[in-house]
Amino acid sequence: MTELRQFSFIKLVLTGLFLAAVSACGGGGGGPGFVGGGIDDPGTGGGGGTGGVSITLTDTDGNPTNTVSESSPGIVLVTVGSAGILVSVTTTVGAIAPASGLSNEDGVASFVLEANDQSGAGTVTATTTGGEASLNFQIESVNAGNNVLVLALTDNAGNPTNNITDISPATLTVTARDAFGQAVANEIVTATASLGVLAPDSGSALTDLTGVATFTISSGGSLGAGSATATLGGASASVNYQIGEANLRIGRFDGGNFVEGEIQAGATSLPAAGSTPLSVTVVEPDDSVVTTVVPVQFSSGCASLSPPLAELPSEVNTVNGVATATFTSAGCTGTDTVTAAIVQGNTQTAAVTLTIATADVNSIAFLDAEPQTIALQGTGGAGRSETSSVSFQVLDTTGAPASGVDVAFTLSTTIGGLSLTNPEATTNEQGIARAIVQAGNVSTSVRVTATIDVSGAQLSTVSDRLIVSTGLPDQNSVSMAAETLNPGGGRDDGVTTVVTVRMADKFNNPVPDGTVAFFTSEYGAIEDSCELTGGGCSVTWTSQEPRLPLIYNDTTGTDPFVSTIFNRPCLYLAGAPSGLPCPLEASVTDPGPIIGRLSAITVIAVGEESFIDTNGNGLYDVGEPFDDLPEAWLDKNDNGQFDNTPPLCTINRATQAGRLCAEGQEEIFFDFDEDGVYDQANGIYNGSLCPQALADAGQCSQQLLHVRRRSLIMMSGETQFVGFYENVDPDPGDGVFVARQVVSTGVFMASGGGARSFEVAVSDEFNNPPPAGASITVSANGCEIIGGDTDTVPSFASTGAYRVGFTVRNQSDNTEDLDGEITITVDVAGRSETFFVGCVDEAG
Repeated sequence: MTELRQFSFIKLVLTGLFLAAVSACGGGGGGPGFVGGGIDDPGTGGGGGTGGVSITLTDTDGNPTNTVSESSPGIVLVTVGSAGILVSVTTTVGAIAPASGLSNEDGVASFVLEANDQSGAGTVTATTTGGEASLNFQIESVNAGNNVLVLALTDNAGNPTNNITDISPATLTVTARDAFGQAVANEIVTATASLGVLAPDSGSALTDLTGVATFTISSGGSLGAGSATATLGGASASVNYQIGEANLRIGRFDGGNFVEGEIQAGATSLPAAGSTPLSVTVVEPDDSVVTTVVPVQFSSGCASLSPPLAELPSEVNTVNGVATATFTSAGCTGTDTVTAAIVQGNTQTAAVTLTIATADVNSIAFLDAEPQTIALQGTGGAGRSETSSVSFQVLDTTGAPASGVDVAFTLSTTIGGLSLTNPEATTNEQGIARAIVQAGNVSTSVRVTATIDVSGAQLSTVSDRLIVSTGLPDQNSVSMAAETLNPGGGRDDGVTTVVTVRMADKFNNPVPDGTVAFFTSEYGAIEDSCELTGGGCSVTWTSQEPRLPLIYNDTTGTDPFVSTIFNRPCLYLAGAPSGLPCPLEASVTDPGPIIGRLSAITVIAVGEESFIDTNGNGLYDVGEPFDDLPEAWLDKNDNGQFDNTPPLCTINRATQAGRLCAEGQEEIFFDFDEDGVYDQANGIYNGSLCPQALADAGQCSQQLLHVRRRSLIMMSGETQFVGFYENVDPDPGDGVFVARQVVSTGVFMASGGGARSFEVAVSDEFNNPPPAGASITVSANGCEIIGGDTDTVPSFASTGAYRVGFTVRNQSDNTEDLDGEITITVDVAGRSETFFVGCVDEAG
């Protein structure tokens, strides 16, 4: 309020100037327009007084008023007739300042009246030694939009209620408060009622000095649920209520006599899954049946269970005063109490107790086994349990779960110490009994047989097959494949292909769900991991940078590291110029340069080495062949060994070995034991099937390691280059052309129907084939070709240009020389490039 106080005193100075102006014009005192009534009549801003004292109220612009607000304080003018008279002022609401003052030369003392975070009606009083004067005024609500309404319903005794009957109306009390919690007085509240009769008929009432407005809601002959809403300015609130009939009772008739509190049941003893009709009658106080519709609510212990063991409607309306429902047992046995209650405005209830017989046991069924694959004894660990919980369910003749039934379990085999921790169990409330299977030390499959006694006869069922295995992937059971091996993305970002890994254990059983596989890619980007389900999972590889080695990535200059069609000769094409695709890899004598955008993808997982179990005992024995693994690595130069470890090889741009060495020195390894050193194979079997005695003797190890698999992705470029070659000396033995010559000026055909063999070679700048799905079309105009047409590039990751072969044949029946054109169209990812070669068909 500090700012408001400062504002008030500034206005007080302004008011003084205003009074001076009034005085100069002959004003002052309680001049014309300022005459008002006394305390009982606020008038228009003037107040009565005694002893020659009068009081008036104006706004800050000097206009008469009888209201002030938080944003508009008032000016209290006290006229005493002469100067220098001490005037004291007080107010019952708000605040006035200063508390006293002297009259000026015109006999007037002025004060500022503020709302002071309050609202409502008040009185300001001025007192002098010669008399006093008072003035009534109104402080308006601070902000009508911030009013808060609180609604309450009470009965005739003032007790809270939400039930109304024809003899018990309810009083609706609306309490209005402003944003500061002050009562909002003398304001009109509007109310509506969706059911029943609201009084007063106008639907409006004025709040009193405490901010309360009252209404009455009576039944008006209606029944049901309703809502009352009150509004004041922008504020609104609602309260719900129920209108019912007064003093209704619920029960049944017995020989013409009404029995209160009882449900009429067709039968109180039911067979298993039996049903019975239930009915109650609703009557007036004089035992006459109600003529209006009354909702009745039914409930029971079995029907309220989850899942329910009885079928029972929750609410039924009376017809001619009677509400009827059907109770059906759905597994409920023993006793169950059904209750009926009048929903509307009444707490009367009726009840009946039913006795339901127990159904006979009828069947047993296998539900599930969790997990279905368990680890061999002693090989369990994170995510690999050595036990499985096998569940069966017993049902009775009604199809409902049968609890308390004894179930016996047996195993189809106990090889290797396979066992049951509980040979029997008792069904729970859901009719379920569980057998716990404990793994042995031999890999096998097993089934659990569950047996129950049905009236002296044995009833059995068998579980699905359980697998007892290591649960660990072994090296030779890991495979990986890309959906598309040459998806493209050599220049375009966002080209994708799905990479799928599959893993099985030593016994070629799928590894347990949740086994995690980790991925890395030499180029592009790949999702880091996936969890296997059913032995497999997939991730997405996406084209992006990097696309070349980090350090040894130059493609130009003398002896560059990365091979392109511009910097390596194609020795299959003697004398061919640079810049043309090579039908096979870059060079027969030097196939080792770094091949651009050929990306190695590696997947790893925690697993064990593979071995050949020559004696079939399911365990490793000394002398059995095994796959001895070093730590896994990303093999960038594809030579099958980790090259980034001392002693390092010698990098030489001019030799195949030197360039392989450069690429190998960018290889990384996966440090399984986290010792910071790349570990070579240790010469002994590593895996869970190493017997403890051999492990203690150091002849094998139970220490696990990374199993791994490697695959190549060809990041074929979207820009293609085309070479047009004639096959000069074909070798019919292997179908490979051993001599070619470049066609650069055109194809000249001799007369007489001769034919010549050609091929089109297409690649990107790194001599990689086009992406899968690209099309190469060969057509001719003015000369005849055989073959060609449209060829679609398949999914493959072999380096070297992609080739399409065709034959150009002379037309023997032509009578003049014909000049024509051979057209090669390459379409990659919707981008089409066309190349032309001329042809001449000489007259025959």
